[in-house]
Amino acid sequence: MWNEDQYTPGVDYEGGAYKFTEEEVGSRYMMVGIRVLVNSEDPADVQKGRDLQDAIKVEQPGGPGT
Repeated sequence: MWNEDQYTPGVDYEGGAYKFTEEEVGSRYMMVGIRVLVNSEDPADVQKGRDLQDAIKVEQPGGPGT
């Protein structure tokens, strides 16, 4: 993740649910980059990567910000 000042307050390598606060990020704006690596020569691995991408969820309490 990185904020509007291009500062990276954290990097996570494990799957799971994560919660970010404005205080933690240092801004009310942030971007999250997710990278899924696959063996492109293995169709089953590519499908696993697609399944992982489909499982990604982003939620914000109260809906979109204002």
